[in-house]
Parts: sequence; structure tokens; C-alpha cells
Amino acid sequence: MIRWSNKIQLTQGVEIVKSVVVANETQLTLSNGAIINVRGADTFTFNIGGDAINGVEGEDKDFQSFAEEVLGTPLPAEGEPPVEVEPEVVINEDGTVTKISDIKFTEVIPEPENMEVPAGTVITTITLEDGVTYTLEGDDADMYELNSETGEITVKEAYTPDFETQDAYNFTIKAVDADGNEITQDISIPVEDIEPEGPMIEISEVIPEPENMEVPAGTVIATITNFDRAVTYTLEGDDADMYELNSETGEITVKEAYTPDFETQDAYNFTIKAVDADGNEVTQEISIPVEDIEPEFTIEMTEIVPTPENTEIPAGTVITSIVNFDPNITYTLEGDDASLYEIDSETGEIKVVEAYTPDYETKDAYNIVVKAVDADGNELGSQNVTVPS
Repeated sequence: MIRWSNKIQLTQGVEIVKSVVVANETQLTLSNGAIINVRGADTFTFNIGGDAINGVEGEDKDFQSFAEEVLGTPLPAEGEPPVEVEPEVVINEDGTVTKISDIKFTEVIPEPENMEVPAGTVITTITLEDGVTYTLEGDDADMYELNSETGEITVKEAYTPDFETQDAYNFTIKAVDADGNEITQDISIPVEDIEPEGPMIEISEVIPEPENMEVPAGTVIATITNFDRAVTYTLEGDDADMYELNSETGEITVKEAYTPDFETQDAYNFTIKAVDADGNEVTQEISIPVEDIEPEFTIEMTEIVPTPENTEIPAGTVITSIVNFDPNITYTLEGDDASLYEIDSETGEIKVVEAYTPDYETKDAYNIVVKAVDADGNELGSQNVTVPS
């Protein structure tokens, strides 16, 4: 800054970070910590960007214009309280000022989806300031790089935007000056949603198929809701040969009956391809999920034949057997008469422990409960068993 009679020259590069303004006085704080008090400021001319030593004219402003255009505040009237502002501006040679808090950058053009953005593509260019360090941060910052000589921000590696996956790429430019002052500027590169040329395929809801239930031939799996007879549709893919497409209605039906098994195949998949008269082609993936149905656990027993009363039933006599016996399941006997019987853990046979002679008048039936528990201790179910006398 240069001062002579009734003129203050603020040269290029001077940064004003704080000011206090009253009707005829101002205090300026510069970025280097210097504080300048100007009393009788309304009698001064403020030369912005000039440099008398190097023959640069700059632009003259009176105190009111200086307050409004450089400091960014109206000039208070006589008797009004001081106005304190933080203009954070740097003086330019042409008499203009640039806010230190602004990072200038060129217009960011939207990227059309489904078109590759080559490596080296310039996304935007920032105006570099001397003594300021710029870095890129944020979600998508690693996709771009900043040229510290030109200010160009370019693509590191080629990519192809997809609007449905990501509708914009976002990062932040951070600028730090020599004194550690920091400002940021968010950049968003929008992805342009491009409607594809050619036919569209819209499909009705696909319902999951329960396992272990036959799907009859002719069952409608899905329907092309915007079916167009002028478009040629075909089915392709792993399971396409299990289905057929009705060229009149757009219905996709089962060719031959089948029974889904979740453990064997958890979905049936194929692709619908549509080609219009101009050869434009689109595809639509179809997946028919198989619903995993947990079977209801049951204990099935062989028929129990009544034993005549007053006839001894020897120890070891097989009373009944578990038809669907599983050696990985633990079976136990409970109930009023459980102590009379035992279960063979190898065969599932339920046998008499000690010989007994039924007496109908004393007891007309013997009752037990067969309980099943899995390896984790979860009770799977139980079955009441009655041995009539």
C-alpha cells in the first residue's frame, strides 16, 4: 500500500481481511496483520490496483465507492454506529477485487449417461491464485486430478456414467493460503439421463414360485405390458428354453410343467430381447425366484395293534416305530407311561422295557409322547401315542 497526500494506493495483491467503517473513517486489517487507520477518509481518494513505481494507473474511488465496491458495505451516515465487516478481498491490477473466499471455476457441463468419459477429459478449470495450495477432497475426488500449473481438473481413468446408478459426481476443491487460511468450493458434475432410442420393455410383476409345487404348462410367468406387435421379441439365456413368448399378447408362459426345488435352483433366469424395425435393440433381465418353503415337521408312527387283556407283553416287544426316523434327531419318550417303554436310537422302534400284563378294567390304554429335538436343542415337534389294552 502506498500513501500520499489525500490518496491511498492499494496495489495488486493486497488482501483486506477485515474493516471497520464509520461516516468519515475506516480501519483496514490486511492479511499480513498490518492495521491501517484512515481518519478523514471522506477527503481521500482510494486508488485500487495502481502501482506508481511500476507505472500502473489503477482505478480511483471516493470513500463511499470504496466502502461499497471494495469493502462490501454501505457507508454509515454521520452519527450512526461503526460497521464491522470481513470483506476478505484481494486487489487486482485492473482495479477490481476478488473475494478470497471465492474459488473461480469454469462451467461444469453435464455428462450424458452411457457415454464413456475418456481419461484426461477437462471437467472444469479453476483460476489459480499465487501462494495458494489447491487439493481435491470428497466422495468422488479420487476420480479426478488437479493440474497445479493450469488449474485444469481432469479425469484420471475413463468411466461411463449411468444415471440410474449415480446421478452426479461430487467433490470439493480446498484452497489454503500461506497463512493457513482455508476455503472450499463444492463441485457437482451432473449425469444427464438419456432416454434410450428404440423399444422399451416393461414387465408385469414376477411372482415367486413356491418350491415343491408343480408349475403347470401354460402358466403365465410375466407379461410385457407395453407389448408392440411391430417389435420382435425373443427369449434368451440360461432358462429361456423353459418358457415361450406369445407373439400376439406378450405373455410369457411355461412350456412344460416343472416342480421348483429351492435347494437345487433358487431362481430361473432369462433375458427378453426386443428389436424394432430399425434394428434398435434393448434387453430386459427376468428372474423368477423360487420360494424356500420349510416343510412342516411331523413324526409318523406305524399302526399300533391292541393287545388282549390278561396277555403278557414280553420285554423287547415292539409297540410301534417312527416311520420317518432320522438318526440326526434326538427322540425321547415322555408322559404318564413313558417309563414302560424305550426308544431304539438306531432304528426308531419303541419297545417294552419290562414285561407287563394289561388289564382293561384297571387301565384301558397306555399313553406316551414322542418328542423330537434337533442338534441345536430346538424342539421340532411331538406326537401322542396311545397303546390300547
